[in-house]
Amino acid sequence: MRLGRRFLAPNPNGDNALVAAGPDLYPNQFYDWLKKFFENGHLAFANGRKGRPPHDAQQAKIQKLEAKLQKKNEVMAELMEAHTELKKSLGEL
Repeated sequence: MRLGRRFLAPNPNGDNALVAAGPDLYPNQFYDWLKKFFENGHLAFANGRKGRPPHDAQQAKIQKLEAKLQKKNEVMAELMEAHTELKKSLGEL
């Protein structure tokens, strides 16, 4: 059977039943294969390997950005503290 050929085709009688596209393939057999694949298909692609480990460059970038964020938070806290002190000294708070 050619690779591009369909396994099942619409029934020429016009009803919704499907006809096998070959003399040795029955629709029930095809649906049984589909059922087995959907139940156990993940095993066909499992190769025992784990996913790709995180890249060291990516981890370094994450750590750099987290340090930058921490520094920004510290600066913002200092600025807010100075702003609050200024408002208190001006009597606005």
